[in-house]
Parts: sequence; structure tokens; C-alpha cells
Amino acid sequence: MNRVHFKRRALATLVGMLLGGAAAQAWSAPQIVSITHTGPVPGTPTLTAQIQCTSNNVLLTAYYQKQVASGWGPTTYIDKFYCKPPANTGMVITVAKSKTFITVNPGEKFRFMVQQGGAMSPWVVHQF
Repeated sequence: MNRVHFKRRALATLVGMLLGGAAAQAWSAPQIVSITHTGPVPGTPTLTAQIQCTSNNVLLTAYYQKQVASGWGPTTYIDKFYCKPPANTGMVITVAKSKTFITVNPGEKFRFMVQQGGAMSPWVVHQF
């Protein structure tokens, strides 16, 4: 292999590593894909969230805020759980997590977020 060929290959490898690293860093927080509920409203429905994790077997903590007249209420803990998909799903790991929620009334809005270490997902709003 001559020097020119080696430099081109090294440059291509370096660019690929940098682009791959940028893509990985762009999605370094878990994401809530969707939230649905079943059960009584008014009452205590069960929430089900589809969550995309950054890797398998990471610990996630879930929180919510209730909409109030002045904006959003305090951040309240829901649950801690590990992102463990039922099967190897490839690069994107998506899990479903269900949990009985607090008493709600029709029309109330809540927003939800999951946290992995210091990385937090964007808030997702759900109306009952």
C-alpha cells in the first residue's frame, strides 16, 4: 500500500468515526414515543408508554407534571425501571412500560419525561 492510498483510507475512516459519533451523541437521551391510557376517567387509569432507550439494560426514572393555571406543577416521581426489551430489536431499543396512575378527571393534562442519568427526554403531553 502506498502512502497516498493509506492517507485516503485513514481520512475516510476518521470522517466515518466522527460522523458516527455525532449521530450517537445527537440521540444520547431516552425518548418517549407515545403514551396511552386505559381504564376509568375519572378514576385511576393505567398508562402505557413506548420508550426508546439509548442502550439495553439502562436504568430509567419516570416523572410527570400536572398542568395548572400558572403552567406546570411540580415534577413528581412515578417509577424506576430497566430498559429491557423482550427480544433483541437491533439498534433502536423500544420498550413498553405500564403503570397505574393517580386519580384523574376528564380533560386534565399531564406531561411525562424519562431520565437516564443526567440525560432527560423531552416532555410529552397527554390529556385524559
